[in-house]
Amino acid sequence: VDHVILFPFVGPESLKRWITEHLDREIDVMVGGRMTHMGFERMISNLESSNIYAQAAKLGVTKFVLPPTEENYYELVHDHVTKYCDDPIFLSPGFGAQGCNHNTYTDVPIIGRSVVHSESPKDRVLYWADKLLKRKEEGDS
Repeated sequence: VDHVILFPFVGPESLKRWITEHLDREIDVMVGGRMTHMGFERMISNLESSNIYAQAAKLGVTKFVLPPTEENYYELVHDHVTKYCDDPIFLSPGFGAQGCNHNTYTDVPIIGRSVVHSESPKDRVLYWADKLLKRKEEGDS
């Protein structure tokens, strides 16, 4: 195993143990703290879930999984994470199949069902590659 994505909703001790055990084994750790399932925020508030990211950053995590459609939430998490991590990387699933086509904060878009369920996966990969390259070029200029 080279990489792991953790959603440590069980509590701070579990979060710490999972993260430190993986980092000690030199496994690349990515942490998510927010889901877009209906009603999630009634169980775990945005502030509480943003603290998951902050605790992960304190432990040395630099890669964070965020919903691609919630810019205000991204700003909250970014503020928490950058207290402990100088150059965080944000990954977002949900491009394509979950309705996101663009945002300004995702460093690494995760594109799955949009490709796998298309009539031509190759064409869909080329479509997203072109779209993301244009986005990068616009951001670099």
